[in-house]
Amino acid sequence: MLIVFIVLWLIAAVFLILDTKSIVMRWLSVFVFTGGCGALGAVLDNDLIPYITGLDTGHFMLPLLTQLKIICSLTCYYGLPYSYMMLALYYHSTLVSYRIRKQLAYFLLIPIAACLLFTPAYTLLYPITYSIVVWWVIPYLVAGSIIIALRQEVLPIQKQRHLITCMVLFPPVLAVAIFSYVFPAIGFLQMWRYNIWVLLFVVPYFVYSIIKNGFMGIQLFVEARKLDSTLKAITSGTALMNHSIKNDVGKMRLFGAKIRRQSLEAGHTELLADLQVMLSSTEHIYDLINNVHKHTKDESPVFSEVALAPLIQEVQDTISPYLEAYTVQVSVPTDAVIRADESQIKEMLANLLINATEAMPHGGFLTLLLTYIKKGFILEIKDTGKGISKNDLRKVLEPFYTTKGSSGYNFGLGLTYSYNVMKNHGGSLQISSELDKGTSIYLVFPKKA
Repeated sequence: MLIVFIVLWLIAAVFLILDTKSIVMRWLSVFVFTGGCGALGAVLDNDLIPYITGLDTGHFMLPLLTQLKIICSLTCYYGLPYSYMMLALYYHSTLVSYRIRKQLAYFLLIPIAACLLFTPAYTLLYPITYSIVVWWVIPYLVAGSIIIALRQEVLPIQKQRHLITCMVLFPPVLAVAIFSYVFPAIGFLQMWRYNIWVLLFVVPYFVYSIIKNGFMGIQLFVEARKLDSTLKAITSGTALMNHSIKNDVGKMRLFGAKIRRQSLEAGHTELLADLQVMLSSTEHIYDLINNVHKHTKDESPVFSEVALAPLIQEVQDTISPYLEAYTVQVSVPTDAVIRADESQIKEMLANLLINATEAMPHGGFLTLLLTYIKKGFILEIKDTGKGISKNDLRKVLEPFYTTKGSSGYNFGLGLTYSYNVMKNHGGSLQISSELDKGTSIYLVFPKKA
């Protein structure tokens, strides 16, 4: 049980540290923490207190350790179902309003307070009155599981992560319900010891899920923080590079133009041809550094009400030469309005649509589909191209990462720029892809940016 206690409290600490602003993560941390309290109570009862009792000295610590054991045990028995219910209400945040959730937080404490006040006090054999407690704990655990399961996801990657969340939470909750409450209520005591066998399977699967696919957005959050820090470093670096190179290129252009005039006057045609190559190269460098700077600078959006359908049509008209060989289908209601920076959204959509055409060199279908969700809406840009491998899919948002080669103006910054635009608009960008089937990019816009 010592290892279980350490592992559970470490996991609780990780949840809390990773995203202190997320109330879901805080309740998840509390839920795991209360489970760890039960393990700590078992360590005190089975190991530490008997060890202290067997010593000639240290008996003065026994009352303190006994009280700590009682607190840990009751925290687990009462706190675990309560925190699980609160976790469920905040995880499925659209089920009830925030005001009702706040009221339920107090209402759900009533059975706990009643049991603490009116049921027999803690004993070693009966730490709680199982026959009474089971009547509110089981509804809490069952209702919490149903609420979590009923959460609806639209994006494929979120559906997968929701399924993983259910697979990680439900087995230990079921085990706790049976071994810690139901069996003791019908006379089978000390059955909580079997919970450890469920944890032996769940904890490794939980760790694997975080690394492989993510759990409750943990992987997504870590990747986003990593990408944000990379973008900050690149933004400052390219700003300095932009300033330095522009100065030097400007000097080259100035003196090149001067030499060109002198060569024209002297009639040095061969020198003029060489100068033209040099000046063309400086112009190319100048354009490239401008392109890199434009896609990496962190520019605050200037918000306004923007009609989405006309904006998409305008983008299509702008890049029409790229779209000639493709069938483009737009399913966006004419009344769809977003609060956004119009120029940034245009630039982003143009980048994404051109990317989609490049994935279909022999033609194909390009679909733009708007889906309304409770917290906003999702614009899906879907192509029928060659798709992206799983290995590349994990890296495509990284600056300068590209699967198309680094020729011309392709620096692998289009998706990075799009990610940054969506982040600054309070939304998100997610990608789903299958090889030889195509790629979908999901732009998640909030109701209020």
